[in-house]
Amino acid sequence: PRNVVAQDYALTERYRGAFIEQWLENGPGDRAAREATYAQQAAREEVLFDVLSHLDEMHGGATRYLLDAGLTVEDIARIQARILTAGED
Repeated sequence: PRNVVAQDYALTERYRGAFIEQWLENGPGDRAAREATYAQQAAREEVLFDVLSHLDEMHGGATRYLLDAGLTVEDIARIQARILTAGED
């Protein structure tokens, strides 16, 4: 379900926290500019909902988008199986 995917996407922030702190502290250019960039690009649930809505409106959904990009039904099934079983090891 979309809400599960969005929650999973938002977990990205938890796992990249140390990297982001280091980048904010020591990255190139002005720190305020880095903070603004980070605020704009942070992995938030609402961002993924917007992306999925865009795919629905512009392409008929994520599956249709991937098929139009050249993936096969079998490719998509393999990706889904891998995602759904990731972490079960």
